[in-house]
Amino acid sequence: MGTIVKSGGRVSKELKGDLSRLLDYLWQDEQKHYTGGPSKDHIYLVMRRLAKRIRYEQR
Repeated sequence: MGTIVKSGGRVSKELKGDLSRLLDYLWQDEQKHYTGGPSKDHIYLVMRRLAKRIRYEQR
């Protein structure tokens, strides 16, 4: 397995691609669940933080 996070805290291209695929798959359903019953520890909030970290753009 290669380096996940490079020096300086940058995310590797491989990890960014993997996370983007997960976000593509889960985004709409989790966003819908969150808006239906938001909570401070909902997985959608974690997804938003990850998306910001990797500069994810929803497709």
